[in-house]
Amino acid sequence: MKIKYLMLPTALAVVLGGCGDLLTETPRDFITADMYYSTEADIEGAAAAMYPIYQEWDMFKVQHWWTFELAADHGNYHPDEPNAETQAPQYLNWSPATREPRSLWMMHYSAIRLNNTVIEFAPNVTFRDEARQRSLIAEAKFNRAFNYFWLGRGFGGVPLVLSTTDPVDLPRNTEAEVFEQIIADLEEAIPHLPPTRNQATERGRATSYAAMALLADAYRWRANTNLADPTADWQKVIELSEQIINNGPFELLPNYLSALLPQANARGEEIFAVQSTPGVGWNVSLFGAMFGARNFGDSEGGGWAVSSAAVPFWRSWDRDDYRFEVTYMTEDCPASAKSAEPGVEGGWICEPGTVEHLTPEDWEGRLPDEPMGFPHVRKYRETDFRRNFWGGGDVNIPIYRLADIVLIYAEALNAVGRDGEALTQVNRIRARARQGTGNENRAVPADLHGLSGVALKDAIYRERELEFAYEMKRWFDLVQRGPEFFVQQLTNNDPTSNRFGLVTPERMRLPIPAAELVKNRNLEQNPGY
Repeated sequence: MKIKYLMLPTALAVVLGGCGDLLTETPRDFITADMYYSTEADIEGAAAAMYPIYQEWDMFKVQHWWTFELAADHGNYHPDEPNAETQAPQYLNWSPATREPRSLWMMHYSAIRLNNTVIEFAPNVTFRDEARQRSLIAEAKFNRAFNYFWLGRGFGGVPLVLSTTDPVDLPRNTEAEVFEQIIADLEEAIPHLPPTRNQATERGRATSYAAMALLADAYRWRANTNLADPTADWQKVIELSEQIINNGPFELLPNYLSALLPQANARGEEIFAVQSTPGVGWNVSLFGAMFGARNFGDSEGGGWAVSSAAVPFWRSWDRDDYRFEVTYMTEDCPASAKSAEPGVEGGWICEPGTVEHLTPEDWEGRLPDEPMGFPHVRKYRETDFRRNFWGGGDVNIPIYRLADIVLIYAEALNAVGRDGEALTQVNRIRARARQGTGNENRAVPADLHGLSGVALKDAIYRERELEFAYEMKRWFDLVQRGPEFFVQQLTNNDPTSNRFGLVTPERMRLPIPAAELVKNRNLEQNPGY
């Protein structure tokens, strides 16, 4: 696989330095941050610049996908993949020196520095509309919370850098303190964020409902990991979920796939997503790199198949579930794309049941490492079918959609003993799946009945598996259910993951990057590294 490094856009260009003389004259060419961010336009520009970083290579364009999709039990790197560093997450074989922790740490702290700039300097600027000023500060607090949410779930405790003048050698805060800060930022932000955005001028920017969704997820994480009082946190999840479900401008779309197609932002289920429309400010998604079949030529929508479906998970689906039908590829490879020799570049791939005229029964009898074809993910469907590999991606990268809040709500109801109501919410998701393309009446998946307690919680997590397959959620679900669930699920559902014996509770957290330990002697490494 070719690796292309993209430069981080320079959203912040402040020269910190200066000189003085015995006459204490102020140099006229000295630019300080408060001078640079001194007008309403400066703050507006900095606030808008908080979003493009999410589409960087080392963020949601590629790196976060192959880190957390491969590490979970839904995806395996393709057998033709030659890059050892790309393979590493499948085995949890990351170290302080590998790309996964380094990119996660570097990119989110880069974003946080810009968030802090807006939070710190916006109050000192005179705005024609004070409500707009408060909204921009709230937007920066949302984004700071969003970045710390990814850092806190990835590493546990991390340094809380909350000012542009904080020293570079801050020690790690505890995970509990990180989540206290996330919650504080979001609770301060929600009253000042707009409920909707102008899709022509502010598409994809934070809303009050996006902040509520993130806040509900933060409380959910804290409750599951016992960082505070779980009962109080679950009640907060319930309240926030009800606000979004009952008052927000969102709906469960009749066709499950609609929320994952181009222009999903205009279809009513998307709450927050990284925007990926060519020619509209942000860069484009690169789903071809992650999921595109290797033996498709460019004209057929090919890719690198960094992650093909893990066979045990693929086999666990009910074949009549519409979500299975649209999540995986169902068309055959073009004859010109097939190779006479399996294992060579461009060879023996497409999807089960059709490649080289195999039937599903033929494929199901094969071991995952046999070169007879592998299931590929096809739930993200760019307009040009990936023909313009680098520039054609126009599918948004989903972060929160209404289905997520419905199942978070179900989990919270189950946690406080309101199992009947929780079942109702789970069955809403299953009923939508039965609608197929929108007006069907399928038998699968049938409603659930009579479940309670842990059995119901397991069913909720299973529903999350199916509903959010390949949406960067499964890894974090494994982690927050605790060490026993984490080890059991990975070992049972993806036996290849324990190749090096690294499926252990310590691997529920990434290592602190080696470069950061060198720069900051006050940092302590996570256990097991």
